[in-house]
Amino acid sequence: MDWYYQECGPQNEHPILFLHGFMGLSDDWQDVVDQLASSYRCIMPDLPGHGRSGFPIRREMITIQSVAEGIIALFDKLGIDKATVVGYSMGGRVALYTALHFPQRVQALVLESTGPGLEDEYERRVRTALDDDRAYHLRVQGLDTFLDDWYKAPLFESLNRHEDKLVRLKASRHIHNVEGLAAALQGLSTGRQPSLWDKLEQISVPTLLVCGALDHKFTRINRIMSEQIRLCEWKMIGDAGHNTHLEHPEAFTTTILRFFGERLHKP
Repeated sequence: MDWYYQECGPQNEHPILFLHGFMGLSDDWQDVVDQLASSYRCIMPDLPGHGRSGFPIRREMITIQSVAEGIIALFDKLGIDKATVVGYSMGGRVALYTALHFPQRVQALVLESTGPGLEDEYERRVRTALDDDRAYHLRVQGLDTFLDDWYKAPLFESLNRHEDKLVRLKASRHIHNVEGLAAALQGLSTGRQPSLWDKLEQISVPTLLVCGALDHKFTRINRIMSEQIRLCEWKMIGDAGHNTHLEHPEAFTTTILRFFGERLHKP
């Protein structure tokens, strides 16, 4: 499966892979990458089912394992032996899974507003059914209605205070193919991925957890994760909710630059 991706920064510098969340795009990272590209090699793909990688596709073709394998294939294509992986929400789950299953290819992790999945089997079944239902409504009602409903969710309450950013965000999502997006919603559902809670102690690379102080769900999850990952830092971005890199890109970028400077031995 060929992925669309953008790349900027010196090719001889340390590579950083940026993974967007559900309904996201490689473009979502632009404000962050603009501040990193002078010192790092930045790679931003559109994940399968999304954007310019979003051709019509069956759900069975998109799994967290297949996406992790796609990341390794992208590394091989670009001649990257090992990279830092930054992942937001769904992209963070993919980043965590990749680090656990391909540890020799990941040098450090930045996980924004994400978690290791659901431990309880019943909760996984409920979440799978919910995401299948969401995918059905996406296909039937179309993208505009789905977008409006999605960003009205309590998880994005703080984002709605940034009206100009939210308008631009919704406009950018019209590049998506509905079938591809629905397949990604189902295939990468938290309910379909295996729980990684019991594997967190296996993470051996420096890890930064980032969440918004107003995102109470992931504040709780990150607190528990920070106690189980050995080389772990946890940072909350004040006055931000789920999407910290969109709501407060300067604070997010400052946080990860400090982490990179200390953990990747950059000036």
